[in-house]
Amino acid sequence: MFAEERHLHIIEALEHFGKVTVDDLANQFSVTKATIRNDLKRLEAKDLLDRTYGGAMSKSKIQVEVNSDSRSDTNKVEKIKIGKKCATLIQDNQVVLLDTGTTTIHIANSLKDKKNLTVITNDFEIAKILELFDGIKLFMLGGFVKNQYHCTYHDYYDAVLRTLNVDIAFIGINAINPQGAFAADISLGKTKRLMCEQASRVVVCCDSEKFNKKSLSCFADLKSIDSIVTSRLPNNYFEYSDIEFVITD
Repeated sequence: MFAEERHLHIIEALEHFGKVTVDDLANQFSVTKATIRNDLKRLEAKDLLDRTYGGAMSKSKIQVEVNSDSRSDTNKVEKIKIGKKCATLIQDNQVVLLDTGTTTIHIANSLKDKKNLTVITNDFEIAKILELFDGIKLFMLGGFVKNQYHCTYHDYYDAVLRTLNVDIAFIGINAINPQGAFAADISLGKTKRLMCEQASRVVVCCDSEKFNKKSLSCFADLKSIDSIVTSRLPNNYFEYSDIEFVITD
């Protein structure tokens, strides 16, 4: 198991149990206690946990990964409004990238009347919706399938996306704060970073619970994000001063 995989499992264990011990983690991963202590130091340096004598404790603001089906009904009304608002930012004849997510899927539902769109996505559920719309040419990104998340990820996206002129990308996140936007999975984080790099305009779409939280993989700093579509401003919105906020209500 790679160190990044251990880190994700450690964070998940902390969210479930509140604390972990070096002894238990060393036994679980069949590694030395020194290796686990090093893992905990690295995660603490990212402000993802608090180390204690013999282990670590959870930080309440850390966002961990929950599969797509489990997340689909969370803040659903808010996500539907965000999806509809995002769709108003899309013009006919554009090339649009829809990242995987339980908010971006509501963008797809709002594109039925758009004309001559090319939509790129790595999400199976989004693709199932868009293939029924006459005005949309759909490009499905291939790669490894992430189990229970209905999506793909792969490093080769860089080569594929460099051949395309992406006008606007809508990116899903697990958390965002003044340090940047986060994913809970390292592989998906890298995929999202590649998507952001190839788009003329990057739009983060997120419900209000994602603000001022942290997760495992920071894939974009705030300078890489042009707009955030959400239901309301965060309390410290002035710290996001370089970003345009688009509010649903």
